[in-house]
Amino acid sequence: MHKKITKLHAAHPQKNKNAQIVSFFIFIFLYCLLFLPDFSDISVLFNAKTEAPEFRFSDEDAAAQIVMFYIPAIFTVFCANKSQKRRFLPEKTAFQPKSGFTSRRRAAIAFCKDIFFTIAGLFSIALAVSSLSWIFPPSTTPSVHFTGRFFISIPLFFICSAVLEELFFRVYAVSALKSRPLPRGRAAGVSALLFTLPHLWEGPPGMLNALLAAFLLNAVYQKNKSLAQISAAHAAYNIAAAAFG
Repeated sequence: MHKKITKLHAAHPQKNKNAQIVSFFIFIFLYCLLFLPDFSDISVLFNAKTEAPEFRFSDEDAAAQIVMFYIPAIFTVFCANKSQKRRFLPEKTAFQPKSGFTSRRRAAIAFCKDIFFTIAGLFSIALAVSSLSWIFPPSTTPSVHFTGRFFISIPLFFICSAVLEELFFRVYAVSALKSRPLPRGRAAGVSALLFTLPHLWEGPPGMLNALLAAFLLNAVYQKNKSLAQISAAHAAYNIAAAAFG
C-alpha cells in the first residue's frame, strides 16, 4: 500500500507539491489561531518596573475553557492531522507496545515506566532552569492562583491542555514541517521553538524550560510513537507543578 501511494505521488509531483503548500498554510493558520500569544499583553513581562499581575483561575473558568476551547481545538487538530496522514503517511500515533513484549502486563509496565522517567526528566529540567534564575534579567512574570477545589475540572483542564499541545507540536507539527520537506531533526527543532511562544508569558526562564521540555517530549515520542504516553507525562507534570508549586 505504501509503495502504491508513493508511486501515485511520484506520478503527480505538482499535485503533491500543491497539497504540501496547502497543508503547510493550514498548519500556520491553526498555530496562529490556537497558540500565538498576544504580544501587547506580554510586553509587561520584560519591564521590571511594572507590578506583576495576578490571575485567579476557578473551577468554572476551567470548565468553560475545556468546553469552549480545548474540546473543539483537539477535534480540529485531530482532523487536520488525519488529513495530513492520508497525504504524506506520517508515523502512527496510537499506543504500540515495544517489539519483543508479548505480554500485555509487561507492555503496560514498560509504558508506565517510560511515563515515570519522562515526568522525572521534566522536573529535572525545571529544577535546572530554576537554579539558573540568577542569569536571567528580572521580569514581572504573572502569578496564577487556582481558587477551585482542584478536584475535577482543573485537573481535566491540564489533561486537555497537554493532549492538545502534544497532539499539535509533537505529532501534527513535526509531520507538517517534514512534508515541506525538512529533516526530522530540523522539524523537531522548529516545532520546539514554536512551542516556546505560548509560554512567553512565563518570562525567559519559563521559555527555556518549555524549549528543553519540548526536545525531551519529542525524543520520547520519536522513540515510542505514543501520544498517550507523552500526554500523560505532560499532564502529570502540569498538575503536580500547579498543586505544589
